[in-house]
Amino acid sequence: MTSHPYLVHVWQTDDGLPQNWVSSIAQTPDGYLWIGTRYGGLARFDGVRFTSFNQQSTPELKDVQVERLSVDETGRLWIIMGNESITSLQHGRFTLHHAPRSDPRMRVDRVLCVKSNRFLFAAESPSSLPTLDLSAPTNNWELFYPPANLQPDIRSYTLDKSGTVWFTTQNRRLGRFMNDRFALATGVAGLPGPAIVALVSDSNRQMWAAAPRNLLFWNGGEFERRTPTNAPLPQGIQQIALCGDGGV
Repeated sequence: MTSHPYLVHVWQTDDGLPQNWVSSIAQTPDGYLWIGTRYGGLARFDGVRFTSFNQQSTPELKDVQVERLSVDETGRLWIIMGNESITSLQHGRFTLHHAPRSDPRMRVDRVLCVKSNRFLFAAESPSSLPTLDLSAPTNNWELFYPPANLQPDIRSYTLDKSGTVWFTTQNRRLGRFMNDRFALATGVAGLPGPAIVALVSDSNRQMWAAAPRNLLFWNGGEFERRTPTNAPLPQGIQQIALCGDGGV
């Protein structure tokens, strides 16, 4: 029998977790794990004990149903609730940015990037890229909608080093969001064909793409073919992921 150098431990309500139905987990730069639960609100875990945050203890949280947790590049935690409210946490302070079911109506999936005081998100309903401008005095949310013929796959949104947002469409075409506009990435050098099945970026925003039979690397100006040559050509690539050692 092979021995494993790790142990599995399960934490539940008896250990301080506010509810056993966990909907999302994220880690902030200070090392804390944040756990969103389906009907028990938010919890922080320090490796030993849980601290709960809910509407009673934290007025900036407007629901007990946590849908998503997302951490941006500045270390700010975004808490996205089932009633469409959005709250952030930074430097120990909670701030409400979108009240429950208020305009503009949206169901946000995650935060994508930060540019100065402008935050870009991916939303699943309606399909859009919402922006939050904290420097704007009023109505600081704006939604950018893709043309009807694009239909981005919300799971595919990926950033490169320049801050451009790339995505694949439902019919496996490559697209970009630049200068607040969606467009197909036509005429991009190095693409072996129109079909792109997956995108991924590492912590330095070095972006990789997968075509059905090729692995590609974006160098900022064109795609370089990085398909391994010491093995048969891959057939029907469906997905790519990053390894802990920097490999793909």
